[in-house]
Amino acid sequence: MPNQSVDIINLNVGGQRFSTSRQTLTWIPDSFFTAMLSGLISTNRDEQGYIFIDRDPKLFSIILNYLRTKELGKKKNKYLLFSNFAI
Repeated sequence: MPNQSVDIINLNVGGQRFSTSRQTLTWIPDSFFTAMLSGLISTNRDEQGYIFIDRDPKLFSIILNYLRTKELGKKKNKYLLFSNFAI
């Protein structure tokens, strides 16, 4: 298997740190993350260089899992009460 370089993105969401790939965050075209990582939306960074997003980390973890798996969790989640949440 060839050694492939993966562009790791480090995020600080509401004080909780997450790491994921650029590919995971940008597979949905014209999304917040695509705009942010292309420079269309300015970013703030924390003291360790993580991109800071001032949002609820519990909700963000659900969004990130969706971006990773392309499916919503099998069990009902009280945070999934939204239907038109902009990713």
